[in-house]
Amino acid sequence: IISPASVVNVWSLSPTVKTLKLYVNHYKNMSFKAGQWLDLMIPKISRIGGYSMVSSPVSFEKDGILQLAVKFSDHAPTYWVHTQCAVGNAVSISFGGEVFYDPKPEDSSQDLLLIGGGIGINPLFSIMNRVADFNLAKQSTENSSGYQPGNTLLLYSSSIASELLFKCLEGGCVACDHCIDHCRGS
Repeated sequence: IISPASVVNVWSLSPTVKTLKLYVNHYKNMSFKAGQWLDLMIPKISRIGGYSMVSSPVSFEKDGILQLAVKFSDHAPTYWVHTQCAVGNAVSISFGGEVFYDPKPEDSSQDLLLIGGGIGINPLFSIMNRVADFNLAKQSTENSSGYQPGNTLLLYSSSIASELLFKCLEGGCVACDHCIDHCRGS
């Protein structure tokens, strides 16, 4: 399914990463799973951009908003995001990907160890947001019939501190360890 969408917010998350919030027009007819990606189609650009989502599927179901974090490159859709994208721009999206996190209510609790670096945080952050949704549902109801996540730990590395994305968004539902890796030439 391809749906029209519009840019509702855009900002710099780091010196090399822009964040987009998109409102998806037909969101009630679409769904995705944490960890999946989307194809972003931009008018007048023949190439398609493929980006992992940061959003939780639960938040998307409620309000039709998707969040993307896009690292700068000269790939035409990515370059557009960094140099021309503005609130109100029209785009189209479709979901894809066969690797995702989607436990069922009857599944046994599993601990998660998520390991990523750089912009590879995006699908992992979507998964962390989904785990947070499970934890919030568990806290807000006395009925414990839904999936009960185990402990979740994200190990995340970046070459420089300014590229540790989403560090300011850490919460009590998951643990997160950050690392700045410095490689020296021989």
